[in-house]
Amino acid sequence: MRGKHLGTLTVGALLLAPLAACSDPGGPPSPTPNGAVRAIAFLDLNGDGRIDSGEPGAAGITVSLALAAGGTSHWKATTGGDGSALLLDIPPARYRLLVDSASVGDTLRLLSVDSSTFTVRAADTTTIVAAISFPRLSIQEARETRSGRKLFIEGIALTGQSAFGDGSMHVMDATGAIRAIRVAAGPAQPGDSVRILAVRSEQSGQPVLSDALVFLLKRGVLPAPVKVTTAEAATAKGGTLDAAYVTAEATTLLDVRQTPGGSVVLTVDDGSGPAEINLGNGQGSALLVGAKVDVAGVLVPTDNVPGRWQIRPFREVDLKIHFDSATIADARRQSPGRTVQVAGVALTGWATFADGTLHLQDATGAIRAVQVGQANVFAGDSIALVGTVAIVNGQPVLTGGRVTVRKQNVGLPAPKVVTTAVAKTADGGELDAAAVRVAGVIKDTLSAPSGQFLMSVDDGTGPVEVLIEPTTGLRRPTLVPGASVDVGGVLVPVTTGAYWQIKPRTPTDLIVR
Repeated sequence: MRGKHLGTLTVGALLLAPLAACSDPGGPPSPTPNGAVRAIAFLDLNGDGRIDSGEPGAAGITVSLALAAGGTSHWKATTGGDGSALLLDIPPARYRLLVDSASVGDTLRLLSVDSSTFTVRAADTTTIVAAISFPRLSIQEARETRSGRKLFIEGIALTGQSAFGDGSMHVMDATGAIRAIRVAAGPAQPGDSVRILAVRSEQSGQPVLSDALVFLLKRGVLPAPVKVTTAEAATAKGGTLDAAYVTAEATTLLDVRQTPGGSVVLTVDDGSGPAEINLGNGQGSALLVGAKVDVAGVLVPTDNVPGRWQIRPFREVDLKIHFDSATIADARRQSPGRTVQVAGVALTGWATFADGTLHLQDATGAIRAVQVGQANVFAGDSIALVGTVAIVNGQPVLTGGRVTVRKQNVGLPAPKVVTTAVAKTADGGELDAAAVRVAGVIKDTLSAPSGQFLMSVDDGTGPVEVLIEPTTGLRRPTLVPGASVDVGGVLVPVTTGAYWQIKPRTPTDLIVR
């Protein structure tokens, strides 16, 4: 409001102030006792149309009266320093209070008058309140208006005021969405109806509302997100979905990286083109490339890449990670780099060989998992394991595995009884990683400085090597050439992949007869 003085408004003082003649002496004469109208104009700082504590009177506002039935206004006055004006000698009738927009200025607007029409009674004073405030725009209008303009918007909070810890929140109405920045702390939560007083600004090339004051109108429920492809999310659909709440489903995780500022950023693609998910300073180390990702969040422009947006989840339920489930036989046939989830019985515990490997078996076969994160898994547990297919020593394995124990101690499956020759070739690779058992005679033995013990066992079909790890607790004094033994364990290929060794797991896997 240009050139206006806003005095301090006290409603009681306004109502009790002495009457000052402000009526137009040129008004029509009345044959009956007349009344008066007290007009109060105030600066409505929260846009609710009511005088609240701390809201000042609006001085210099020109008001006038017109008959409700129509006609020319004959009574006019201007509000004083306290925001009030008194119009005297008003004939009894129904009237409308008019506010001269030119006296309000080009920054403020008449927000409301508390009665569209009212009755003036003889020898009585009628009080009418006019709320002067900043313009109230739709979000689309706010996005299109000039920078620097102070205004109100109303809408649904998509994020709370503390969602990202950076003083920002997202708001939508029927016309679109917008970000508010430098938001004062408050109680608004996702789904609440809010009114925001802020200055139209720009950030990262997009309209925003800055230095925002948020007024809670009503608690509510978060609306459903807009479904988009990853390509649409990356550009906010040409900018038309800037700040909107969106969801992208059935995407594949291509990359996990951490920015210099510590934010974890995921790259995902649903086949339409890649998009980024910014988790802030969240946990991303446990995410595996190849995982399936369903994500919801608000679209935020990327500061250093014009024309690109990131999806910013703001609730735990907004990010769902899952994996393609496969049988072990299917997993062994997958191309390297594919992340899958398999389920079965653990043939070894996580600490059995102290090298971060697990052997897992289902009805279709067995597989080794290597570089498995520490897990409280024991042989005989029912587990699910997520890992990435790779080739190690010529055989498919799952790397970087993450384990979930479904049920403890369901029991170990019986090992497959084979000849020593079949064990050496893992039956042409079909028994790779499987649990087997052989019976034969020790041909020779060899101790290694690392504490490992290697012996050759032959049942007459051809020798197979048995590698005993020091972690298994097997006693070796009786393991001498010529001794007859029953040996169980899992089959592991040697480094060159040319043949397999049997690795016993516990003392019960080796019996000297």
